Amino acid sequence: GRDSQSEWVGVKTYGGEQGNAGQMLVRQRGTVVHRGTNVGMGRDHTLFARTAGQVQYRVRGEKGDNTVSVIDTGAGKVIATIPVAAGPHGMAMTQDGRTVYVTGDGSSSLDVIDTAADKVVKTIDVGKTPNGLALTPDNRLLLVTVYGENRIAFIDTSTQSVVATTALPKPHTVAISPVGKFAYVTVQEPGRFGLARIDLATRSVVSTLPLEKTPRDGE
Repeated sequence: GRDSQSEWVGVKTYGGEQGNAGQMLVRQRGTVVHRGTNVGMGRDHTLFARTAGQVQYRVRGEKGDNTVSVIDTGAGKVIATIPVAAGPHGMAMTQDGRTVYVTGDGSSSLDVIDTAADKVVKTIDVGKTPNGLALTPDNRLLLVTVYGENRIAFIDTSTQSVVATTALPKPHTVAISPVGKFAYVTVQEPGRFGLARIDLATRSVVSTLPLEKTPRDGE
């Protein structure tokens, strides 16, 4: 007979959605997604909720040890490993390739990496659970979604400091228009999922498009 939807491999309950005890979260072949707090795993590697509550997924660093790996693509091998803040999540690189920014969603930190030295040269406190990030086309401004504090942080890249914030519930990922006029942010507030548009000149939310399901990556 035809497979039912529950037998298909993939995510069954998305982040931000409410789950009940025993509810299937992920069906997978092998352990691709690891279980966390209040999550059980069946013999077929299926993940399920042990208790009722809101579902959240977190991205771990290299082998869970909170690092960024530098890879020589020509040789196909790792040439450096850089310790970063807990739960490396989002990453952005300047156009000249000299600087990389990494958020740690298990922390309140945004790490600044010097690619010539392959090391963190500064850590910026942006607020709890920073997720996505994006640079404006001129690389003068970096936007960071601060999921745990319901806001967007604006970083001046010349001073590597927070210069402004904009309130937005449960912001996840961010993308910036090619001309640098607007930023688009996925909103994962339960029951009020959406895509927010931010005017970068005024640093204000000008509209939000409602969405039926939890938005994933907006890049």
